[in-house]
Formats: sequence, C-alpha cells, structure tokens
Amino acid sequence: MAQAKYVPIFTGTTGLDNTVDPVRLKLDLKTGITQLARAVNVDVDDSGRVNRRLGYRQKSATACSQAFADGEKCYVVAGATLNQLNPDYSFTTLRSDLTPGLRMSFWPIAGRVYYTNGSERGYIAKSQDNVWTAGTYAGIKTNRTFSDPPKGHLVSWFGGRALVAVENVVFASEPSQYGRFDLAKTFRAEADRITMLSPTSAGLLVGTKSKTVLWKGDEFLKLQREVLSNAGVVEGSLAFCEPGDLPKDTFAGVHEGRVNLFVTANGICALDDRGNFVNLTSLDFPTSKYATAAVHGGRYLVLIQP
Repeated sequence: MAQAKYVPIFTGTTGLDNTVDPVRLKLDLKTGITQLARAVNVDVDDSGRVNRRLGYRQKSATACSQAFADGEKCYVVAGATLNQLNPDYSFTTLRSDLTPGLRMSFWPIAGRVYYTNGSERGYIAKSQDNVWTAGTYAGIKTNRTFSDPPKGHLVSWFGGRALVAVENVVFASEPSQYGRFDLAKTFRAEADRITMLSPTSAGLLVGTKSKTVLWKGDEFLKLQREVLSNAGVVEGSLAFCEPGDLPKDTFAGVHEGRVNLFVTANGICALDDRGNFVNLTSLDFPTSKYATAAVHGGRYLVLIQP
C-alpha cells in the first residue's frame, strides 16, 4: 500500500484579499500559507497566525461621535455638547449648543485646537472654548475685505495659514492670523467635495470624493497640483504614524517625519513627509461616505461607515 501523503491545508495566512474570486485565492501547498476571503473579529500577526481579536470594556455609557486627541488632552462630541474627556473617563463640558448629528473636524494650530462642523466653529485653549472670529483689523490701510472663518466641514493648517474646506473649496487665512480670511482672493478649489487636508513638507495632501491629490510647494496660492490616485479618499480616515511603524521598504530611500495613512476605494494608502505615495494593501473597500481612524499600538485602526 502506498504511503499516505499529507498536504497542509492551512498553517497561516498572509491576510485578507477581497479583490479576486475566493476560489482563486493563493494557497502554498508546501507551507499551507493562504489568503483569506473573509476575516471577522480576528487579528493576523507577522507570523501569519490568526488570533481572535481582544475584547473591550465599557468606560462610559455616554454616546459619543467624533473624538480628537491633542497630546494628553482628548475632546469628544456627544449630541449637542463638546466635551473634554478626563483621565477618569468623566466629561467636562466646553460647549453645549452644537447642532446634533454633524461631524466635527479638529486641528491643532499654535497651541490651540480649532474645530468646525459646517454650522459651528471655535477653538479650545487652556481647556476653555473660545469664539473663532476675525477680530478687529489693526494693520495698514487696505482695500481688501476680511471675514470671519467660513463655516466649513474640515479645518487644517498649511504654510502659516489656517485652512477651512467648504464642500469643494479650501479657504486660507492670512499668514499667522488664523481668524482673518479674504474669501474673495485666498482660496483654491477641486472638482468635488474635499474629504482630507494634511500638511507635509512636500505640499498639502488633499483628498476628494474622486481623487487623491498633492498640491506641491510651500506657498498656498502658488501650489502645483499633482494627482496621486484616481481613487477618492474616505472622509475621516486620516491618521498618522511614524516611519518606523511601517516596513523599511515601504518607501524608496530614506524617509523622515510622520506618515499620512488614509483609505481610498482601492485600499489603505500612505504618503510620507517628502510626498512619496504608496498603496499598502490589495483590498477593495466598500463604497463609504465616512470613516473614523486612529493609530494605536503600531496598528492603523479604521471604522468604515457605509
């Protein structure tokens, strides 16, 4: 009788791949290493082992939506209130007149945390909420007209200017005057809704519903547009990691500064501080309008909202 030959069916996995028919997933018959068509509540470690995902413990019964951490300070939106989250998971209310259901965007600028949700705006300084306006102009005489910050859906910073996105237009403040905007002159636009804004040394990383773009340069009004991908960015998916958190061969050559991580329809992508762009995955993401993301323990965590 012929001796039985054993073929390992599954010893580990390289991860999830939903870009091909499940019957076409790769299987190494010698090692038993394969790809997964589906993975629910599991983690895959560097050795290919599949582990059940760790659970969680409820710290607060308050339903919250957006959250933003600035060093040791964390701010969350709960219904109509903007709160500071304390170390014991209690809340200190900073503002209680927000429009419920609107997504809040936060960005740290010069020791303050600026925020906007398309209806309300402001900034947090020394654990106090403040009105974000143009203030009184005290410069040289000018014919220009300055306005309060527009009520946009995204806030960011670039080249010494505060940025606010209103649908497909990005408005920029005067240099180092973060509340003063010349809405008629200091703006740039894309063809559709802006979904991401992030400053880098190479320029301003811009995501829209249909494209990923780098506005290259260091002066807002002189930036040169370069399309990185014809896949749109999911709003809210931006998070940051350090270069050492990624494999050494992720980008060609040496890269420094923080790395932008974000989700497109074609997968999870990264852009380093020098403007090098790479798609890290071979995944098709479902059509999504919003996401929430963070980097924790060296992992990029993203929750997709259909």
